[in-house]
Amino acid sequence: MGKEMDLLGGDGRMKYDASANGKAASFEIQNANMIMHQNLFFDRSEIKWYDHFNRYGCIDPYNTDQVIKEFLFFTKPDLNIFNATSYKDCNVDSLNDSLKVIPFFRSAATRHKNALLQLQYGVKNLDGIYSPFMNLLTNAATSKMDLPGIQSETQSSTPNIYGTVIDYRSHSVKSDNAFDFSISFMDTAYLEIYTLAKAYDEYMRMVKMGEVQFNDTYKEYIKARVIPEQFSVYKFLIGTDGETILYYAKATGCFFVDVPRSDFGDPPNDGFKFSLSFHANFIEDNNPLILSEFNKISPVGSSDNDYVDVYNEYGFNNSWAKYPCIRSANASYDKRVARRGDLSVDYRLKWVGANSKYDDNAYTNLMHNAAKDYSVDAATSAAKYADKTIGTQTVMFNNPNYYNAGLRISGSGIADNRLYDSTGKGYFYRELYTN
Repeated sequence: MGKEMDLLGGDGRMKYDASANGKAASFEIQNANMIMHQNLFFDRSEIKWYDHFNRYGCIDPYNTDQVIKEFLFFTKPDLNIFNATSYKDCNVDSLNDSLKVIPFFRSAATRHKNALLQLQYGVKNLDGIYSPFMNLLTNAATSKMDLPGIQSETQSSTPNIYGTVIDYRSHSVKSDNAFDFSISFMDTAYLEIYTLAKAYDEYMRMVKMGEVQFNDTYKEYIKARVIPEQFSVYKFLIGTDGETILYYAKATGCFFVDVPRSDFGDPPNDGFKFSLSFHANFIEDNNPLILSEFNKISPVGSSDNDYVDVYNEYGFNNSWAKYPCIRSANASYDKRVARRGDLSVDYRLKWVGANSKYDDNAYTNLMHNAAKDYSVDAATSAAKYADKTIGTQTVMFNNPNYYNAGLRISGSGIADNRLYDSTGKGYFYRELYTN
């Protein structure tokens, strides 16, 4: 009894004694672990989400993250506003002949040239790059982008003699089609956001009335079944490290639905705030092809770059960046990935600055080659671009029972198509196009 009592300190806790072969120290560690467990804290190695049951709760700081930022990227449509291909050549004199006689467009070409060019992908920016994004909308967005839920259909069996039926889960394809959403923006004192939406509306009015004279590029769009007035919206949710992508989605075939003219009925005193409504034809999420497509349209290319630092000595680095891109991180060289156990790859949203390398061939004016690419059979075209994707997707080609009833969305770097057989069942496939 005396030897055991010698192991107790004045506070009643077990103390290490070499003569006790370390048993006292071991007991103290176990005791501390028990206290931690009682408060729902566990060591990383003790947390087993997939093959054990957690009976009374667990606080898991190792696998918990929170969204600190949502990034929205709007690809450019390609409206035929200017008959020019470079920023410096865009002026009143280079307006589309049909628009040159319209006072609104003449004024906008003088006062809001930068806003108009957000709607025309086919004009190179001051860097000599075909910039794919409507930066103005990304920078001015003040609200989140709502997404529709995924809801499955149900099918019922034939009733038996008692009238009983059995319900079966069917598909959820309709959840990925045709939804509306709104995003709020803080406009400038020059009403650039409003002018952008107004110009889009005025242009579409003229198109539907047959008053716009199209150039040769638009004729190529027609051959390739492209809708140049539509665009895509990418949504990325970023974690606490400022670059890890926790969730991503893409709305394809989007267009502006309204112009917020009614907001001027009661103008605010703290700046112009507008909510723009959009309609999207398709929505998908967490498909790695979305990331591949995003990199396709980014001018960054695949070469190494000096990425803008997420942090500096003062905290978050709030310096302006030039272009975004997506890069993967592997557990073999990134400790943030390795710490997450069985997760071997993460995706990061990276930014490059003004002095980085750009690959203009990664996404140039895609209609230059779209028509000839589209004339090739789909299987050949898919094989041609198969090495340019990250991830795979089932493709159904060259089947005489199918006919192509799809559309291709400009400004997204891909062809989005629906294939239908004689029963009306739809199959989705995608082709990537580059010059």
